[in-house]
Amino acid sequence: MSVQNLAKTPPRPHATYHFPQDPGVALACPACRNGLLREDQRFVCRGPECRRAYLIRDGIPILLESESTVLSVDEWPGKTGP
Repeated sequence: MSVQNLAKTPPRPHATYHFPQDPGVALACPACRNGLLREDQRFVCRGPECRRAYLIRDGIPILLESESTVLSVDEWPGKTGP
């Protein structure tokens, strides 16, 4: 394809990615490979040793270890007991 043909190609509209709410879609924590629980605007690792939280920005989960936060035992939704 020549440069002239590229210049005539109309730009593609930006697609908005909506994360599927399908419970059959399973995501794993990039750090420890345990499953992730969906909360309001984040995913939380199910691993009691890991307890990482990954934010969702503009409907896109940011599954990078460097962007995650480690929750305290009290903050972690998978804790057991009172």
